[in-house]
Amino acid sequence: MSLLKCPDCGKMVSKRAVSCPNCGCPSEFFLAESNQEETNDINNVSHEVELGERSDDRIGQREEVLEKKDEELLDEFVIIGKKFSYPRSAELYIESIKYHNEMAAKTEVALKKKYDETNNADDLLKSVIPSAIRIIDKVVNENLEILYHSGINIDEEDFKEKYGINLEAFITGLCAEYNNIVKDAQNVQRAREYERASRSRWEGGGFGISGAIKGAVKAGALNAVTGVGRAISDSIVDSSDNANTNRAKTELSNNEEYENYFLFGFRVCIMRADEGMAEEFAVRSRTMRLSISYKDAFQEYCAAMKYENDNVELLFKMLDIIEIHPLLKPAYEMILQASILLNDEEVDELFRFMAFWGMQGDFQSVFSENEARKKVKGYLERNPELKKIDFEDYSPETYVKARTAKRDLIQLLGKQNFPKSSSFCIQLNNFYANCMRNEACLDSILVLPEISENTSIYDLTQKIHEQKEVIPGLLTGIWVRGDKDGIPEVKLKTKWCLPENDVIFFYQNNAIFGTAFGGDGFVLTNSVICDLKSKSILPLAQIENIIYKGDKILVLNNHCKIVINLGSEKLASRKFFFDCLELFIKYCTCSNEEKHVYIVKAYVEQMQRIISKYAQKCGIEDTNELLYKFLIKHGVEICVQESTFCPYCGNKIYKGSKFCNFCGKANTYGK
Repeated sequence: MSLLKCPDCGKMVSKRAVSCPNCGCPSEFFLAESNQEETNDINNVSHEVELGERSDDRIGQREEVLEKKDEELLDEFVIIGKKFSYPRSAELYIESIKYHNEMAAKTEVALKKKYDETNNADDLLKSVIPSAIRIIDKVVNENLEILYHSGINIDEEDFKEKYGINLEAFITGLCAEYNNIVKDAQNVQRAREYERASRSRWEGGGFGISGAIKGAVKAGALNAVTGVGRAISDSIVDSSDNANTNRAKTELSNNEEYENYFLFGFRVCIMRADEGMAEEFAVRSRTMRLSISYKDAFQEYCAAMKYENDNVELLFKMLDIIEIHPLLKPAYEMILQASILLNDEEVDELFRFMAFWGMQGDFQSVFSENEARKKVKGYLERNPELKKIDFEDYSPETYVKARTAKRDLIQLLGKQNFPKSSSFCIQLNNFYANCMRNEACLDSILVLPEISENTSIYDLTQKIHEQKEVIPGLLTGIWVRGDKDGIPEVKLKTKWCLPENDVIFFYQNNAIFGTAFGGDGFVLTNSVICDLKSKSILPLAQIENIIYKGDKILVLNNHCKIVINLGSEKLASRKFFFDCLELFIKYCTCSNEEKHVYIVKAYVEQMQRIISKYAQKCGIEDTNELLYKFLIKHGVEICVQESTFCPYCGNKIYKGSKFCNFCGKANTYGK
């Protein structure tokens, strides 16, 4: 088909066209121009035909490219098996809606702040709401400009009416309430004016002329006084009326329901402006139609929230809803709440989808948390052994692994609040919460890192202090040297007559009401332990025994008994403190050799617990045999064969036997 160039708009038009479909230019103009060109180039007919053919080829190629562009995917997402795909031809619309959504999210925050700072409905109607309308109009005009440059011209008011872009529809309740306040104020004002106008003036009386004169004089004086009085009383009444009106306007501006609906309407108008642009593109075949409807999506959301009880089904329903409209914020909130049901890959895809639609402004904290989740994921990839932690196992070994992971993550993230969308972090937090209800996890001094017989008493208490920092709520009632809220040592030593040169490491005080300084508890120094109530002082070197009895620790010798009440401490804290106190006393009173024996014994007990637990899991009754094999495997013990083979008959016999049980010949190996 031969194409001609329109002289007005420059578009290519068919010779058979009655007018240019783009600008409406009549056919006689571009046909006349074509005839003139043919006359001027009559001697180059073959060349003209060649150029025409090339032009047709180029037009055909361009149409093929456009068709191919329509078929190309801009992006595709798969979330829990549900596929979302968007064509390349819709890129202009998608980029515009992303930009406007991000802008609207930031603007909504600013509008809310401005709204909250306003204490009078007058200011809302004069300042806040007009600001929102101006921003909506700006978005509408930006979209209309995009449509214009794409060959689509539409009037602003027609565009707004066609796609329901009307913020006033969302503030009708606010405006009606405001009108009622104003109307009531006007009615009160008219009533006051009527009341004042209808007041009767005082008229003097009397009998006769002299009485009338006296009465007139008296009346004039009284009317002058009552005039001043009425002016004062009228101003008081007016002030009261104005105060009531202003109070009503303030209450109206503080109405959260009206505020939320106003902000909701602002976002809806922005979305409708972009939906309208998308629809105009689709109607003119500029892009493929995107089936997007905020109204339908919101209706589906309300129905799902009302009738859907199954969490999994609700999650899938929310995915259907964001397909209907990908900017419905409440739907994303529900999906994010259910993100615990998704694996890491599905969560990554969800956030990629949200970023594609420019949801960062609405979910700043969530995207920030997602960045933290990615850091956690990277940490686990670098430390794959942590993925094998059994968080149902509250043994000291599991606890140590979990504590190491928690410390690393705090350093990595720079905070103790871990991302809620990370399943590993959720398990880690739950594990620590359960630790407080299970003493087994801290039932070993070896949970303190790098403790040995060479550890100084200062380092030991520092490790205990750091352990308190790792688990919030650990040893809440016991002050450990290094705690910030420690009482000055001078006061403690003076109150309980402790050695001046001592260093105070532990302090507990359950103060008695009415006393400024004293009660049940203890003070532990590097040389003595003191009971606060009885003021009994027991040198550490004279301690004969230390006993753990659930919520109490008994420190004993033949002449003295100090009872440390741990009733205010959680279960895990009690056993942990007992281990710490026992080790502390041994460190202060034992020789280096005795310390070494204590540490070795602690390791042996830990190893026995591990082997016993393994034997229990595997159904093995003989734990000693299991321990023996473990020691042989690690070269601690040398395996000695208890049997041998007879050199005469080849049967297996006991090494210590004198004769073979099978052939009767002497066992030469036994010699």
